[in-house]
Amino acid sequence: MTGERRAPSKTRSMVVGGVFVIVGVLCAVAAVVIAARAGGDLSTVVGSGGANRTGGAAPAWFAIGVTAVLALLTSVTGVFIAIVGWRAADGAEREADR
Repeated sequence: MTGERRAPSKTRSMVVGGVFVIVGVLCAVAAVVIAARAGGDLSTVVGSGGANRTGGAAPAWFAIGVTAVLALLTSVTGVFIAIVGWRAADGAEREADR
């Protein structure tokens, strides 16, 4: 191994960034589904499963908030990955042209 790193391709950068954005959109859809199941009452307890007596239940406002924050962070990360990867690939192409 020479220790040199390969520059990402523009296609790979867009695909990986797109996957992150799709996961973010799915998290946003999950937040909407939670709101729809709560029927507009954000104090409704939602959730199931878990190991304790409450079964992992939490108020709808908490579940929507956590899911919305995850959606935002994942989408922003995907856009950031795509932009940084695109710029790195562009720089590598310019170096190869010299």
